[in-house]
Amino acid sequence: MSFSQFLTIALLAMLPITEIQGAIPFFLATRPDLPALFILISAVTGAMVPPALLLKLLPIVTNRLHDYLHFKPESRLRFVQQTMDWFYHRIHQKHSKAFERFGALALILITGIPLALPGSGVWTGSVLAFLFQIPYQRALLFMFLGTLFSGMILTGLWNTLF
Repeated sequence: MSFSQFLTIALLAMLPITEIQGAIPFFLATRPDLPALFILISAVTGAMVPPALLLKLLPIVTNRLHDYLHFKPESRLRFVQQTMDWFYHRIHQKHSKAFERFGALALILITGIPLALPGSGVWTGSVLAFLFQIPYQRALLFMFLGTLFSGMILTGLWNTLF
């Protein structure tokens, strides 16, 4: 158990495609010499880096882009704004019922149910927290709980089945 192993697991868990749902089974399968708890902790730590950054950067980037396009409507970045608007509208439409029903607790469900909901995870949770204006610390806490829950389910299932 070295720092480079920790970092490798964490980096795979940071990626939007694999996230924790891919990192834990991959390392449990390919590195049976590593303790499952080490893999779990490494993956959860790595998975929490993107939301910590995204929740701070999304408001800044979207505000700057909006301001820039407001003063330069002929800009080629108009396509980026239209794509973002479409993406945000689609995600808002897809998850608004969950947030109406559960509020910010929906973040635990969205990040905590591994492989049950396509497109679920901390990247989607970060965008949802931004769209539904959930305060930074509360969003991080709920996504952490969901990610930890997801990691424990995956680790437990792997150890039970294999």
